[in-house]
Amino acid sequence: MEHQLLATPLLNNVLAPIAPKVDPQSVRCYGRTVELVIGNGLVTTEYATDFIVQAQQEVLLSTCFWAPSSSLVQLHNVLITLNARAKQDGRRVSVRILFSSYSLAQKFLSFKGVRIWRSKTWKRLGLPSTDTLECLDMTVLSRFKKPFGVMHAKFVIIDRQIVILPSSNISCTILRIHLTEGENWYELAVRLEGEIVHYFVQYFFRYYHPTGASVPQSATSSQPIYPSSIFREKYPDLLYSFESPQLPLAFLPSAPSRVGTFPFSPVHSPTTLFQVQAIIQARRTIFIQTPNLTSRAILKAIKRALRNGIHVTLYLPRYMMVLESLVTGWTTTQCSVRWLLSWTRRHPETHLMLEWFQCDPYQAFPVDGEKTHIKFMVVDEELVIVGSSNLDRASACTSGEVDVAFVDADLAWGILSAIKAHQRTGKSDI
Repeated sequence: MEHQLLATPLLNNVLAPIAPKVDPQSVRCYGRTVELVIGNGLVTTEYATDFIVQAQQEVLLSTCFWAPSSSLVQLHNVLITLNARAKQDGRRVSVRILFSSYSLAQKFLSFKGVRIWRSKTWKRLGLPSTDTLECLDMTVLSRFKKPFGVMHAKFVIIDRQIVILPSSNISCTILRIHLTEGENWYELAVRLEGEIVHYFVQYFFRYYHPTGASVPQSATSSQPIYPSSIFREKYPDLLYSFESPQLPLAFLPSAPSRVGTFPFSPVHSPTTLFQVQAIIQARRTIFIQTPNLTSRAILKAIKRALRNGIHVTLYLPRYMMVLESLVTGWTTTQCSVRWLLSWTRRHPETHLMLEWFQCDPYQAFPVDGEKTHIKFMVVDEELVIVGSSNLDRASACTSGEVDVAFVDADLAWGILSAIKAHQRTGKSDI
């Protein structure tokens, strides 16, 4: 499909200044946003596994943190069910699972940071044993670039037809004290279809699988894939159908980097470069919800937008991944917010609305500790950026990320309205 430069002037205007580092033609593609799910980590995992069990030929699953959790139990069980369906139909299904962070030993004791997990280790990972997966050709691989280069991208590709883009991991539990730690955070998942799926497939095999840049052949199933009636009945108020037309998109991938570890390293992430330009070029409004706000480049861009008279709204958690922020970025969201508020007090003509995240206890899903893990930005009520990137230094300089940007006022309003509807943020003073 020819990528018309004039199709979305706003998207092109944001891509143009970063062209020396991000080739617009290499990230421009088409696709459509089909559905949105709002919930916690278990809800978004249930949504993803609802599609995994329908796979006819192939499942590609990418996540960052991997830990014992209800989400992992859900994945374990759905793989057994997928195997039973494949066995009944007399077919085989290829399943490739790739993650980045399981333990300190996994990350730092491996010479290259890449490990293929043999089938005898799957039980330790919380996965089914091989004798229950006789019809699945499964590969499990972890990749980490020392010292801080996690593969932070999270997505699931089914039969190269659809991609699920969740904000959640297979649980973010680090210390493994409690099964819901990191799982009961405020999350979302977006389902995409179209040419964009091919870009995700290429990214998967370029940065995760040992085959490098080569993409194995796989037959594409013509069987339609839908959320099951069970999921719809269980979460009727959390599933939003959009069925958007084919839209020009920007696919924004990045690889982990060691260079970004050093102080004052330049931003290398296409997403961060894109976000900075989107903020700088804003004409009216900016809305951001993110787990972390520590990126100096993003903070400077926000300050510049405020100087230009732009109304900026930030939804942030008070205390989230503080240790991680200190280790990878030498600061915290609280420190960044204090700096930003101090600056705005000296410039009373600016329009900054900062709201600390508050969960809604009346929702159909629990959220622990007022933690939000959603990564979402909308500029001028029409330019949407969603994916795995936090607005922190790690995502800007060291982590492997994948995000998607598109321009559509109706979609932007629909997604923003859904995100706001399931939280109490903005209904109380700072």
